[in-house]
Amino acid sequence: MDSSSEQRWRWTKREPRPPDSAWPFTYRFAYYFLFPHLIMPLLGGKEVYGKENVPLEGGAIVAPNHVSYVDPPLVAACLPRRTYFMAKRELFELPILGRFMHDNYAFPVERRGSDLVALRHAVEVLKAGELLLIFPEGTRSEDGEIGPGELGCALVAGRAGVPIVPCAVVGTERILPRGAKMLHRGRLYCAFGEPLRVERDAEGRLSREVLQAATDTLMERLRTLRQQMLAVREERERARHHRSAHTRGA
Repeated sequence: MDSSSEQRWRWTKREPRPPDSAWPFTYRFAYYFLFPHLIMPLLGGKEVYGKENVPLEGGAIVAPNHVSYVDPPLVAACLPRRTYFMAKRELFELPILGRFMHDNYAFPVERRGSDLVALRHAVEVLKAGELLLIFPEGTRSEDGEIGPGELGCALVAGRAGVPIVPCAVVGTERILPRGAKMLHRGRLYCAFGEPLRVERDAEGRLSREVLQAATDTLMERLRTLRQQMLAVREERERARHHRSAHTRGA
């Protein structure tokens, strides 16, 4: 990316955006109508659990597992507040999607190495009292299983002094599987767990040991939540098959 293109996607000094009345229409339309009330019902609907664990005010990180490109908008459509997004830089280079993301509370992060600019932006957003969605795995899972977490999520939470809300997502791997170019039918199951905080060590530092311990706890909670959502999905599907078999028998 050349210097002019790089500057185009820098965090603007106007951010965070003004209060509710100044939200861009595209954000309101997408996350409060299009996704929750049109797209998701057509795809198969959604079930959301633990929404009370998402703070209604103040800064917080929402940390989902990541299996599909549709995870960010579908998770945002399940949240009670507007959400900022940290997304890989390459997406901002796409003409239409990049412009939409830039105008709707997303900012780029360079996944190779440490992107100090993006980390600083993330801390600024959280200290301003906003929600920020970060995928702690850093990239999509190839097999759906939750892999090891990177330390960036815990680092940002520790520096900003905000909680991390674990978020397990099941179903998006069916809605838009890897390599697929079109959406498929599939029901979304989304669960928000109890928030956790990154506690500094006795000397007040965010040491690597502190960050690793917080990350390990986060990933374990995500795995537990995911297993719960998989069990709910299996129960729902078993009940549907039973009703279908009963109807055919009748």
